[in-house]
Amino acid sequence: MKAGDVLKPLGNLKFIPDWFNHEVEISDHTISVHHQIKCFPADITKPNNTIPYSFYDSKNIPVTAANHFRGYEENDFEFVDNRHIDAEIRQKLAGKSLYLGWLFSHYGHFLTESLSRLWVIEEVDFQGFDYFLFNYKQNKKGDILKAQFIWDTLAKLGINKEKVVLIDDCYTIEELHIPTQALVLRSGVSKKMNSVWSQVSKPNAHPHLKTYISRTEIPRRALQNEIDLQNALKEKGFKVIAPQNMSFEDQLAIYAKTKLLVSPAGTGLHNAVFMPKNTRIISITHEDFLLINELLCCYASEVDYQVYLTESVQTDGQWSVDIKDFLAYL
Repeated sequence: MKAGDVLKPLGNLKFIPDWFNHEVEISDHTISVHHQIKCFPADITKPNNTIPYSFYDSKNIPVTAANHFRGYEENDFEFVDNRHIDAEIRQKLAGKSLYLGWLFSHYGHFLTESLSRLWVIEEVDFQGFDYFLFNYKQNKKGDILKAQFIWDTLAKLGINKEKVVLIDDCYTIEELHIPTQALVLRSGVSKKMNSVWSQVSKPNAHPHLKTYISRTEIPRRALQNEIDLQNALKEKGFKVIAPQNMSFEDQLAIYAKTKLLVSPAGTGLHNAVFMPKNTRIISITHEDFLLINELLCCYASEVDYQVYLTESVQTDGQWSVDIKDFLAYL
């Protein structure tokens, strides 16, 4: 399936994004098993996006199955030798460990990338694992520990917080299982991801809500006339929400009952993954910010992905929507 077959523009598509003919389906799903592995902390180094290898076998050869992928045509990340490789091993993880990739505190990256290896929930019994391993950005540990949506989600997926290892020390691992990614940001996705998201929240069989996700409290990419748009949508029966002011459970309850989700483009629309099948979202955006990530979430969840394109952003960063024209498409 090509991205252009999933994208449903409202009105004429004023330009063709470079990913329009990109294949979005990930069909390769494997779990590799490794024994007597050495594990070291890693971090993402800006601006070059280099990452040290976390895992090495007994011959000091990197275990590349754990490499993290992100990007359209080639991987955003370059993997390099780990500075800790000659460090003293301080801990041993006996039994079976499952590596689940990178744990991000950013909601959108967590929902997509951090859950991308959890399709194995269909394949293996989590009770059989002694440890669940995650890499993380070393300066974000406090944010990760405080982000309740992370731990609520992992608990719903059967992962006991007490068994989670955030890799910040040097270990030997007796047996390490590594599933491939079922979602690669800005590239592709497998429909197996739907089994992950639907485990977090069960969609309602009779969705009826029309929901608008407000970005008025978020200064980045501010929509100039968003207040006017919200008021117009309220008159059309829309419920306006600000997710950052709600509990995760309250958000999930709304998305599970939503038949139409509207918002300026951004992380909020990734919540399409919690909507029932055959519902729809409308992303209000412009050609300077038309990314494939919303499309990936909708494709895997079988939610219609519609886009309303405004004029390009002005030089001062301001942009607005023709409210009357937009309402005609509802």
